[in-house]
Amino acid sequence: MDTSINKPISGAIETGAAPNGGFQHPFASRLNAVSQIGEQLMTAIEVAGVLRTSERYVRDHTTRRFPKIRAVCLGKLIRYRRSDVDEFIVQLSTDPTSRSRRSRD
Repeated sequence: MDTSINKPISGAIETGAAPNGGFQHPFASRLNAVSQIGEQLMTAIEVAGVLRTSERYVRDHTTRRFPKIRAVCLGKLIRYRRSDVDEFIVQLSTDPTSRSRRSRD
């Protein structure tokens, strides 16, 4: 009787070739793509430090019906990509007004 843990579970769906010839998780390719980017995920407290706001502000802008800060949900955990935080900052930046200041004559 072979009790190897690397064997695929009978009836499981194999998606691609795993390095050990066994079962590969269906989302493994997505996880590999994220890990190759090399971008670490941040917590709400870390994002609050970057924005110099409270953790509550970050969570409020994440959990709205139309969130302003994009997040990655890992079960009940919420994490943030630095690129998404930077994009949020750019969206908040104000453009100079088109009206020029008039001199009073």
